[in-house]
Amino acid sequence: MQELIKFESEELSLMEKPEADKIVKALAPMAKMLEELNTQFDQIVKGSEKEITEDITKEAKTLRLAIGKVRIRTEEWRKKAKEESLRRGKAIDGVSNILKDAVISKENKLKEIENYFEEKERKRLMDLQFKRGDLINKYIIPEEVIDFATMPEDVWEAYYQAKKKAYEDRLEAEKKAEEERKQNEAIEKLRWKRSDEIKPYYNFFEEKEGLHLGKLNEDEFSLIMSDLKNKKLKHDAEQEEIRKENDQLKKEAEERDRIENERLDKEEKERIASEEEIKKEREEKERLEQAPDYEKMRHFMYYNFEILGFPEFTTDRYKKLAEKIKKDIKDLCDYVKKTI
Repeated sequence: MQELIKFESEELSLMEKPEADKIVKALAPMAKMLEELNTQFDQIVKGSEKEITEDITKEAKTLRLAIGKVRIRTEEWRKKAKEESLRRGKAIDGVSNILKDAVISKENKLKEIENYFEEKERKRLMDLQFKRGDLINKYIIPEEVIDFATMPEDVWEAYYQAKKKAYEDRLEAEKKAEEERKQNEAIEKLRWKRSDEIKPYYNFFEEKEGLHLGKLNEDEFSLIMSDLKNKKLKHDAEQEEIRKENDQLKKEAEERDRIENERLDKEEKERIASEEEIKKEREEKERLEQAPDYEKMRHFMYYNFEILGFPEFTTDRYKKLAEKIKKDIKDLCDYVKKTI
């Protein structure tokens, strides 16, 4: 029978030959089972190419189940072999770890002895780095890691003293600047306070070039205030005199106006009285001149309207006309009486 399956793979070739042969030998029975079923497989495939019948489908099922047993047995062997391999690997790891631990502990101890001076120097440099770092940290703003430990002592001392001095100079400058700021703030505050004191006398204050109210001592400022107060007192006294003079002038002007107004009122009254007298005289003259005509008009009206009366009418038309004429005559009589 021709061999259908050959167990050849790269992984198998890398194994020890006894181990590889053991695997091949374990799988050989499954390979033999598959080879025995291969003839029947070829027959069913060839028959199905011609025609698929009920019998062929039944044979295909029976053969499929038989071939499937090869796969199942192979998988069962694989799992068992792998479990055994895992147990073997764990056993190997456990035994080797025992030996490794014993070796590593000795190696580490020997390494510690071997590197004693190097480790001692490394620790010394580390301690020196921390020590020098603690000393200089407040004097610098580290932008990068600086290796202080490897600096020679003279270089380190020069570097340290330079940074310390720069730091102390900066602190001194900041302190001086802060003192100047506070001093200027106090001067400015005093300037505003004194400016408020001067406000009532500001019109008398002559601001001189370079004069700063906040920088004057108390005596100097007191002299300025005293001078301003005296100037204001003098000014107020002068203004009071001017006010009194203005009041007197105002009273005199008002008295002159009063006298003048009385004179004008008197003249106006005299003028009006004179005009009224002239008017009365003129009216009396006119009345005397018009007396004859007045008597004639009065007699005429009395005779015609009061003695003779007005005729009576019987028709409506003339009654209405008579009423209108009576009204017109009455209005005329009233006008005449008022006029004469």
